[in-house]
Amino acid sequence: MLADTRDLGVNARISQGVGKASVYFTAGRDFFRNRLVTGQNNITSNISVGANWARQSWFRVQSNVGVNWVDGDGSTVGDSRNVTVSVQPMLLWQRQKLNFTPLVNYSNAVTDLTGGVHTADTYSLQYSGRLTWQMPGHYRFSTFSLEGGMTRMHDNLTGVDTETPRLLVVWNITWDRRR
Repeated sequence: MLADTRDLGVNARISQGVGKASVYFTAGRDFFRNRLVTGQNNITSNISVGANWARQSWFRVQSNVGVNWVDGDGSTVGDSRNVTVSVQPMLLWQRQKLNFTPLVNYSNAVTDLTGGVHTADTYSLQYSGRLTWQMPGHYRFSTFSLEGGMTRMHDNLTGVDTETPRLLVVWNITWDRRR
C-alpha cells in the first residue's frame, strides 16, 4: 500500500517600522490530508504578534505572543491548542564586548477530546539568561558564554510539578587564518 497524503500550507506576515521599533503580525494555515487513513486529516492554524525595539545601540527588546491550534476533520475527535508568550530583552556593551540576554517564556498546552474530556493540560514557565564576553586585544578570537535557567512545568491533570535547572559554560575559540 502506497502513501497518499497531501499537505498544503499558507503563511503571511505583515510588518511595520515605527521609529526604532518594528511590529509584526503573522498568520498561517496548514491543511494535511491522508486519503488512506482519514483519522489523520487535520488543519493547523497559527497567529502571532510581536515587536522588536532598539532604544539605543546598547539595548534591544524582542517579544512575541503566539497561538497554535489543531483541528481534525469530521472523522477525528477533539482539538489541541498551544499559547506561548516570550519576552527577550538584550543589553549590549560594545566597548567591553559584553552581552546579557535574559529570556522569559510562558507556554500553555491543552488537548480535549469530543465530549469535554481533557487529555492534556500543562503549562511551563522558563526563565533564563546568557552572559557573553569576547576577550579583548590579541585574544579577541576567544569568547566565553555562561547560560543558566530554570524551567517549571505543571500538569493540571495529575497535579505534578517538575523543575529543570540548567547551567552551561561555553568557551569558543575561532582560528583566524588571515594572520
